Amino acid sequence: MSLPSLSDLSTTSPQLSFMDACMPPPNPADSLYLDVRQDRDADGSARYTITGMHVVLAKGNPNHLWETLHVDRTTQKLDPANPRNAIRSVSIYCDRLEVHGELCMPEADVTIHARELVWADRASAINVSPLGWAADKAADAQGTSPGQNGAHGRNAGSLNIFAASVSPANDGDGRLLASGGCGQNPGRGLDGANGESRNSWNSYTSEMHDSHITVSYGKTTFDPPAVYIDFSWHWGPTSLSSTTQGVNKLPTDGQNAVAPGKPGNAGDGGRLRTNLPELARCLRNAGGSAGVQDRDYRGGAKGVPQKSATYTVVFWHNLLGTKNATVNQTKNEERTTKDGVNAPAPAAGKPKGNAPAADIVNAPNAWLHPLGVQCALTYMRDLFLSGSRDSLLALVLAYEQAFAAAPGNEHWQDEYGKALLTSVRTELASLLQKLHGHLDYFGNPAGYTPFLSLQSTTKLYKEETERALRSLLLARWICAKDRDARESAKALGEAVAMLNTDTTQAAARLAEAEARIRDADERIKVVKEELNGLGNDLEALRSKLLKKAEASEDRKAKIKFCIHMASAICQVIPVGQPALGAVGTLASTVTPLIDGASGKAVPDTLSEMGKVLDKASAASKEARKAKEAAEKEAKDLTADQKAAKAKAATWAQVGAGLGPAITEVAKGIQSLQVPQAAVEAELQRLEADSPEWASLTKKIREVNDRKTGLLTTTINALQELGECYARISANGAAVVSMSQDMGKTVGKVDDHSLSFIRQMDQRSRMTLTRYVYLMVKAYQTTVLEPIELEWKTSELTDKILNLVGPEGGFDAASLDAHTKVLLPVYEENLNTVRRKLLKEYSFDESTFVLQLGLSDSQTPLDMDQLNRTLRTVVDPMEFGLLLPDQHLARIARITLKAVEFDPDGPKMPEHVNMVVSVQPGNTGALRKGERLCSLFSEYPLKWSWTCMSDGTIKASERSQAAEDILNLILGQDSEKIRQKVALPPVWSKLFVKVAFSPILGQDKRPKLRRLLFEFACDSSPAPEHQCVLAVRSVGGNGGAVVSCSRDMGNRGDGFGSMLRVYPRGATVTLSVPEVEGGAAFEDWDLVGSQLDWKDVRQRQVKVPLDDHVLALCNWTQADGKHGVFVLNDALDRKALHALTPEEKRSPVFQTLNSIVEARDDSTKNLPVYHEPSEDSPVLGLVPDMAQADVLEHGGDDWNKVDFKGVIGWVRAAPPAD
Repeated sequence: MSLPSLSDLSTTSPQLSFMDACMPPPNPADSLYLDVRQDRDADGSARYTITGMHVVLAKGNPNHLWETLHVDRTTQKLDPANPRNAIRSVSIYCDRLEVHGELCMPEADVTIHARELVWADRASAINVSPLGWAADKAADAQGTSPGQNGAHGRNAGSLNIFAASVSPANDGDGRLLASGGCGQNPGRGLDGANGESRNSWNSYTSEMHDSHITVSYGKTTFDPPAVYIDFSWHWGPTSLSSTTQGVNKLPTDGQNAVAPGKPGNAGDGGRLRTNLPELARCLRNAGGSAGVQDRDYRGGAKGVPQKSATYTVVFWHNLLGTKNATVNQTKNEERTTKDGVNAPAPAAGKPKGNAPAADIVNAPNAWLHPLGVQCALTYMRDLFLSGSRDSLLALVLAYEQAFAAAPGNEHWQDEYGKALLTSVRTELASLLQKLHGHLDYFGNPAGYTPFLSLQSTTKLYKEETERALRSLLLARWICAKDRDARESAKALGEAVAMLNTDTTQAAARLAEAEARIRDADERIKVVKEELNGLGNDLEALRSKLLKKAEASEDRKAKIKFCIHMASAICQVIPVGQPALGAVGTLASTVTPLIDGASGKAVPDTLSEMGKVLDKASAASKEARKAKEAAEKEAKDLTADQKAAKAKAATWAQVGAGLGPAITEVAKGIQSLQVPQAAVEAELQRLEADSPEWASLTKKIREVNDRKTGLLTTTINALQELGECYARISANGAAVVSMSQDMGKTVGKVDDHSLSFIRQMDQRSRMTLTRYVYLMVKAYQTTVLEPIELEWKTSELTDKILNLVGPEGGFDAASLDAHTKVLLPVYEENLNTVRRKLLKEYSFDESTFVLQLGLSDSQTPLDMDQLNRTLRTVVDPMEFGLLLPDQHLARIARITLKAVEFDPDGPKMPEHVNMVVSVQPGNTGALRKGERLCSLFSEYPLKWSWTCMSDGTIKASERSQAAEDILNLILGQDSEKIRQKVALPPVWSKLFVKVAFSPILGQDKRPKLRRLLFEFACDSSPAPEHQCVLAVRSVGGNGGAVVSCSRDMGNRGDGFGSMLRVYPRGATVTLSVPEVEGGAAFEDWDLVGSQLDWKDVRQRQVKVPLDDHVLALCNWTQADGKHGVFVLNDALDRKALHALTPEEKRSPVFQTLNSIVEARDDSTKNLPVYHEPSEDSPVLGLVPDMAQADVLEHGGDDWNKVDFKGVIGWVRAAPPAD
């Protein structure tokens, strides 16, 4: 349904702003979040573990990762004789990984766990393919040594890449290059040399001439053929001649061929394992090829003739000559030659490498890894501390969604992982709750004011920094790269002791949180009953109003709508402004509530709010269940592995359900959050609609306050409980890991233990940050000026230690010494505070005394509420406690000056004590110059008094135990600090409560008639050139918006009680609508020390500000029939008397005459001054002295009066008795 009557506050300016304490926004690519760990294998190859938030792999990036990891393929080749790469593996755990260009890491096994994987340009790729060979082939055959075999092709590295998303999406370019290496070509072989051949003879003929008288002819044949013949002619014993034929060497065999080498086998492509199918399209992992097979080599050809011999031949000469001389043939050496052996080229054993198919893991959140997640949490904390809420919310939601299911990898399955999982889920829920609850990182709302004063906070900062610094140095000692086993065990033993201390502290906080949860659970039941009671009250009011309007259908429809609106308001959660982060609109929140309730007989005040309360109650039960399980465990952790392991698992289990429970409550609360101003506007419209609404809207406001406070208390307690379980669980897992390391014989600490040490380091850093935060907040809320301190003192310590740290590292003895040396780094923040205080603190601060009264004659609604419910809420602005010429006003002391009972009611029994208390609300405001800042105090001071039956009033005092605890917290010389706690602003809601001891029934309780309080307020003079315009509505204004000129703080239109600060001498235009939400404008009363305008009937007025001015806008209930007419301000008694007698007899004259007489009456519309002086600030306006209670008579017609709780001085004769 449409909402016809919602007030439009879109044009109004927030009255208050707030000062935030924020560190500079973090850079996710900063080296602060980058950790590079290098380990070396026995062969000298490196294994890198890189943890970061945004890891950028780009040439020339300041992180130098590219230069560390990248191998230039154009200049570097692989030596076949020693094929070793510099990098064995690279593991990257981060939130975002950006790759610029082609990063080459030959044969490295690459593991990536990242939420976002970004290919930053077209060339972006990760290449784990092997390098090319320095020599394209192996050595050739030498002599009889065969050619060398080619080196086998190298396998590409493996790729394990898990991400939530990859950019650009649906990219098919080759981004993951993991081709197998090619085998090296073999060394060449040698062909065999041919055997040597000889001339040969199958026969031989020779002749011998004897003095040319006779001739002897001789012939011989050879088998096998002769390649060498040694022959001669003989006659008897005499040698006549000799010669040789051929070469005395037989033919030789052909030489064997020398074999070539074997080609290197093909290398395999790299294997991809991923949870993103689209990454498989970017994989290029073809197998390599084998080296090229060489040719076959032939053996040498045999020498010819194949069969041959050498011979000695002797012919015998015949003196008579002969044709067939005798021959003697001797075979000397014989040989048969053969061809050399051929050498065929061997083929590669693996001609083509494998190209493994991508292994797709069906686990969308497999990218979550403990190291990367912890780094992301560190960044989230810093993001929160910087006030970057929108960026943080997007990041937290991404991780919360990822952790909704159990992480899909093995890293979370052991005790370490399970404990960390509980811790992470709880912290994410806590961050989300703080964001939804409009809180800062430390769980505080806008304008948070530390409990301790600035003086105390600076001292506490000095005490705590020394302890945190020692923890930082201990973490640095343990994280040193190398040490012997004894020193490692000693360092880890120190860490375990520190973890035990932290666990003890967490256990104490856990018990406190559980007690708060138990109390909140009981209060949830009460609030439910109150909301049900409001439903019944609304039903009774509906019946009453409908009965009165039985003749008007339009009026009935409006009444029904108002009832539905009121019931919807009972279900929302008002959020005061300003707030950290955006809040939903009232219209969008109440529309479904009104639509859902339209058909119900009884107004619905509980359905949606009941769901939230039920979730809070369920979370409380989960917390108690976890507490009961935890109580079965021992209080301390132990270094015994078995016991520590069991304890870590138990703590992880008992805290596992708290994260989701907190998240559910936080989401429920967020869905019902609306701006408090919008709620107040609608309540005022209800009050303007009918006087019968007055008491019920007050009750709705109070229940809403209690409801909001209850949910805040519950969620904060649950959050603290969850954080404690997470800390104890994480500490338990840390002890498991460290106890395992302590048993090692080597001095290196493993990644799990180092991770926990880094957590301890981070916790110490956060402690330091927290105390910087507290000091900034204390300064801002004391001086109301910004201050810039060094937030990253721990990082500065790291840089100093890198320069001047002990060469041999830390040991137990040097920790304390170096702690003292480094303390001046942290004390520089204190020096900054001192310098700023000298410049900005107002040393002319003084104490003013103001009074506030509650009585049945002047504040009947408050007194009735106090008598019925024993509590009421007072707005100090409405009671004139804000002096316009003062700023930085705080309550230093409240005194109960007087108590009066109704003499006609029950008497105060002698044995009964009545305790009256006043406590400022958590939220308040402080003015400095033109700035109006919202402040929040978690533990505002409280003043109380015991009223005896004899009329004696005794003020309570802070107990000695409380004083001792404060001194203990602040340490040495704390007694020198007189104001140890922060004072609340005067501009705070004041909760006045009454309690009777023993408890009295309502019919037996004495009825309070009057309470008078005196406020001692510390404040400083406001700038003389500034004037305050205070605008208040008198009567129900129907949620009307007051339009006004923008002031020095750039505040314009407003709603309700407004405070604006203008330069002295300015003229301000104020205007209001004629009718709004059932209320009709009546007139303005504007008073100040130099201004006294009464009964101004124009809706728009121009107000000269020569001094401070109080503007009262008077409203009356519109009857819906007549418009509002404006009387001429110039109308006076003389003009009326100038009328004719007939005109004077008319009813109009009688009305006008009474108005003029009232205006001119010296006892009408009197300003109430702070002091008996017309130069004093105006606190309010008394329309008629007869309506005020005169408290004291002064001289010169000055009277101290109480009008509606505003106590001050008016100049007029008191009314006659």
